[in-house]
Amino acid sequence: MAAWDEVMTQVLTQYGASLYAYGRAVTGNKAEAEDLVHDAVVRVFSRMTSRTGAPKGRTGRRLSSTALPSTVAAYLRRTMLTIYIDGARRKQRWRSIGFRASLPEEVPDHADAVAARGVMSRALAHLTPMQRACILFYYYEDLTSAQVADELGLAHGTVRRHLHDALARLREGELVPHDAAIPTNAGEKSHG
Repeated sequence: MAAWDEVMTQVLTQYGASLYAYGRAVTGNKAEAEDLVHDAVVRVFSRMTSRTGAPKGRTGRRLSSTALPSTVAAYLRRTMLTIYIDGARRKQRWRSIGFRASLPEEVPDHADAVAARGVMSRALAHLTPMQRACILFYYYEDLTSAQVADELGLAHGTVRRHLHDALARLREGELVPHDAAIPTNAGEKSHG
């Protein structure tokens, strides 16, 4: 067994449930979450076996077969978010240029309508992809707004604006309590 096969097995054994939960939080749909995890694993680990070697992380250093499973899992989560945002942008672009006839007609998924969805899934569905990404990093990953800005490659003020708009949208629909933590100028969380 190759070194990357062992790393992949170890990561999926230790972090598989967490990755699926993260995918469900991002997409709001079980089937899409499974596809998202699969696509991220294929994207990351297919590069590990290619001639060009392992993909580069945010620091510019390549992931190695000796990387800690937690590091690889974090890289997979970031890849999942990138794939999701790219897909949302692609769908929006197709809709904006009017190629609806080329897309298959969407059939409503009655299984999800019947299944009771958690408050978080309903709340996240009301947000734009970038607002959702900011909320997930800020609350799910427990990053400061400055760290979220660094992760997404955005200005700190832009992230704070996305967080503010997302919380306002969620409060309008009474999907989150009015005393939810909001970002402050220093990027730290405040309660109240």
